[in-house]
Amino acid sequence: MRRSSVKNLLLVLSFLFVPAFAIQTASQATTGISIEGKVLEDRVAQPIRKANVQLSSRDNQANQYSGTTDAEGRFKIEDIKPGRYVIAVDRPGFVQSSSGKRSFLVLQPNQVAPDVVVYMQPAGVITGKIVDLDGDPMSNVGVTALRVGAALRAARPHDSGSTSTNDLGEFRIPDLRAGHYTVMASPPQGLRVLHSEEKKNRKEDVIYTTTYYPGTLEKEQAVAVEVQPGDEVPINFGVLSSPAYRVAGSVSGIPQRGPHSGNHIVLERTGRDATSATRARRKIRFSERVTRLL
Repeated sequence: MRRSSVKNLLLVLSFLFVPAFAIQTASQATTGISIEGKVLEDRVAQPIRKANVQLSSRDNQANQYSGTTDAEGRFKIEDIKPGRYVIAVDRPGFVQSSSGKRSFLVLQPNQVAPDVVVYMQPAGVITGKIVDLDGDPMSNVGVTALRVGAALRAARPHDSGSTSTNDLGEFRIPDLRAGHYTVMASPPQGLRVLHSEEKKNRKEDVIYTTTYYPGTLEKEQAVAVEVQPGDEVPINFGVLSSPAYRVAGSVSGIPQRGPHSGNHIVLERTGRDATSATRARRKIRFSERVTRLL
């Protein structure tokens, strides 16, 4: 009886401890991967502190990890799930090197992740002043810098920047990657030209319009601004004007309510990038100021 009892006790204990051991083993098997690395300034190999290192999964958007570099430029990110990742580093005043190319990292289960080294370079800055036809500073003018060859809506980080002029007509666009940029100044829509020689000899309204550096209405005639790593490039130019005309009319046959209400009337000049549009409702007149090239 005693031997039988001992055997039964051992059998019960085996069922109790085996699952616990299995859970512990499974937990160890699913432990995340840890990576270490450093962020250095390109060419001089100096450490960059307070840089934010981000890992974004290419397989699962929910897998996002980040770490911050210390005084020696080192970082450590733990408990990372296996997979393919994009490495992005952000630090004010710096941009990631390799001409904006993304860095990729593939992590396999149970692998020993190598040290990751990411290089950054000082960002460039475009500064300047925008003036009107009389040479006076213009405030609230939108200024945009776009890297040549990039699309504004699909531009990579640090390939574009925008700001507005202050009360002195000054602007500053920081954190740009080295390269050539097209700079565009866009005054407030419908801003009329006042007290200028151009206004005296015209019967129609004259308004300020989008102007490209160094002072042209045509994007194809713009001169690209070259930005080197760490450079602050000053540029000054004036916003040009164009005569404006008013187009009026009415639209009928559009229901007051329903899926077709709130349509737009688009006025587009052939060969121009910009379009003018107004919202039209049923039997409601529309009116829009349209600029003409000088």
